[in-house]
Amino acid sequence: MFYLHATDRTLASWHGGLAVLAVSAVLAAATTPLADRVVAFSKRRPEGRGGEADGGARVRPRRRLPGPARAAAVGLACLLPVLLAAGGWSVRMDAEKRAREALASDPDVYPGAAALADGAAVPDAPVYPDPAEAADDVPVTYADGCNQTTTASEVITCEYGSDDPERTIALVGGSHAAHWFPALEEIAAERDWRIVNIVKGACLFTDAPQTYKGDPYTSCSEWNRGVMDELEGLRPDAVFTTGTTTSLDTSAGYDGEEVVDGYVDRWRELDVMGVEVVAVRDTPRLGFDAVECLGEGTPQDCTARADVSLAPDSPLGGADLPDNVSVLDLNDLLCTGGECPSVIGNVLVYWDGSHIGATYMRSMAPELEERMMAATGW
Repeated sequence: MFYLHATDRTLASWHGGLAVLAVSAVLAAATTPLADRVVAFSKRRPEGRGGEADGGARVRPRRRLPGPARAAAVGLACLLPVLLAAGGWSVRMDAEKRAREALASDPDVYPGAAALADGAAVPDAPVYPDPAEAADDVPVTYADGCNQTTTASEVITCEYGSDDPERTIALVGGSHAAHWFPALEEIAAERDWRIVNIVKGACLFTDAPQTYKGDPYTSCSEWNRGVMDELEGLRPDAVFTTGTTTSLDTSAGYDGEEVVDGYVDRWRELDVMGVEVVAVRDTPRLGFDAVECLGEGTPQDCTARADVSLAPDSPLGGADLPDNVSVLDLNDLLCTGGECPSVIGNVLVYWDGSHIGATYMRSMAPELEERMMAATGW
């Protein structure tokens, strides 16, 4: 706790963590003799004065705690300062978290994507969300149990937004489709839309064979068949899905960024159903964990080249797309000058190495809305 306060960090770096352990070991070694003397002193029997041996009156010995109780009392006395310090620190951290959350609602302090979209000024402020809490900065669909796991094939659908919507949008695909939910939810609240979440981890919206960790991804194939049946009955106004796939894992069969086999075929099937498709270009991958990087360095240190995972131009530009497909590309809100930062407009962009955090995604909502309405003509 002293280390984090002194360094103004939220996470210890590897070197800092080792230093804390080393100092702790030294302090433990230095204070052990003192603790031993305290315990030894507590075991000493008080010597009687004026006892029967020298003719004095018999003195009743003081009542002492039994051995186990005495040991517990000594342990509690040693532990109490630690508990008080930890409790005080916890209260302080909670207060700072509430203060950060209140401050984060101010777009002048935390413009997020507006820093790139509108050139909004970015004042000096701590990164939000705190990198230590980044794992919680995910779409609410995860907590609601609405995203299917990699092991199961059942199609899970969850509806958000209006009960009597002007438009129904189905969000379909894997986790890189899922991270668009917070922005779509913002737009749905403004436009009186309904969002139907149909997502499965690491599963692309295609009937082409897929692999997961080097093995055939059979549950994904089964899930995809079920999704088409679900969409047949649902008949949403549009399906929002990833139009390209970026990858750093060559074992998955993808090389950089591409329009995956079967994507366009799926969109043609939806065209027959009378369902529009909003195909958004996939987001870049960093090649490192943003949270771990920020724990060891500064935001300036945690930047990836765009060409690590993105093609020079969107592969959707040269694809033979059916008439029901509208194409979006918002990567200019994630990368600038060929670099993709982990922090933009004081907001943490990624909660790991490739998934966009809910806070930053919400800051992209105004641009997503404007571009989607222009592309679709809605």
